[in-house]
Amino acid sequence: MNAFGFCEPGSARWPLLAESGQLSQMANGLRNDGGWIHSPISDWLLLMSIVAIIGFAIWLLLRRASLLQRLWQHSPRRLFGQLCRAHRLDWTQRRLLRRLAKSQGMDQAARLFLEPDRFSSAAAMPELQPLRDRIENLRRKLFCENVE
Repeated sequence: MNAFGFCEPGSARWPLLAESGQLSQMANGLRNDGGWIHSPISDWLLLMSIVAIIGFAIWLLLRRASLLQRLWQHSPRRLFGQLCRAHRLDWTQRRLLRRLAKSQGMDQAARLFLEPDRFSSAAAMPELQPLRDRIENLRRKLFCENVE
């Protein structure tokens, strides 16, 4: 046998690990006498710590989900998209509305659906003059009125 309790290769007999005493030494290291204080109180504290960590993780996830839901429900960008779909605007018309809102310093392009006068004042702006006909057609489509 060598220093580890095993037979040398080529010997007639190979002992089982359980017979060599190594298994019992390994088991002793895993038992409570390896330095870990084991008591009902330590079990309870460990259990409470695990429950607290899991509870905190669930609370964080729910809070994040709630925040995302609130952001999604009250999104000016989403409102603009919904209004554009309701009015069956294509992507060029949507882009024109965004450009119109930006040229007038509006932070929410969805307000254009409530303020038809913005179209008239925008058509008079020099940078939007080439788009004047498209702006007037868009105003007619959104507000069902004739533009003079």
